Amino acid sequence: MTDNNSMLDLLTREGVLASAGVRRWRAARKLRAEDIGLDPDAVAERLISLGHKKRMPRDALKGFALI
Repeated sequence: MTDNNSMLDLLTREGVLASAGVRRWRAARKLRAEDIGLDPDAVAERLISLGHKKRMPRDALKGFALI
């Protein structure tokens, strides 16, 4: 217990730097050429963005937005 107290004293005296990352699952996936019936060799990915497809209905995701 003494080690925990001395560590706590050190952290409160010296300060703590923490980084937290929080992300939300958006239920989307990047479209591939095959998804929309295109030949993958005919699509230059560095020039064209095909967009994203939703994997769940928007109404089903509303509950996650509140969490």
